[in-house]
Amino acid sequence: MTIMSEDVDESLEMYRELALLASHGIEEYLAVVAELLEASILLNGLSCEITQKAEDWATELAQEISGKMEQQNVIPHYYIAALIEQLHIVGMNSFTAGFAELANGKFQEAYS
Repeated sequence: MTIMSEDVDESLEMYRELALLASHGIEEYLAVVAELLEASILLNGLSCEITQKAEDWATELAQEISGKMEQQNVIPHYYIAALIEQLHIVGMNSFTAGFAELANGKFQEAYS
C-alpha cells in the first residue's frame, strides 16, 4: 500500500509540475501536451493515429473559422489571437480538472 501511495504522490507532483509549466503560456502548454502525447503513445499504448486525427480535425475547424472571418470581413489576427487564448484557457481547465481528480483520489485513499 505504501508503494502505491508513493506512486500516487509522485504522479500528483508530476501532474502539478506539468500543469504549472503549461500555465506559463501557449508555447509551454503545447510542449507539455506534446510530452504527454508521446508518453501516452509509448507507455499507455495510445494509437499513433491520434496525432493525424487531431491535426485533421484542427485543420478542418481552422478552415471553417477562417471562412467565417472572410465572410464577416474581420481582421483575422485579433480574432485568431482571442481564439487561441480561449483554447489555452480550455486546455488549462482540463489540466486543473485532471489534477483535482488525482488529488481527490489521493485524499480519499489517505482518509478511507
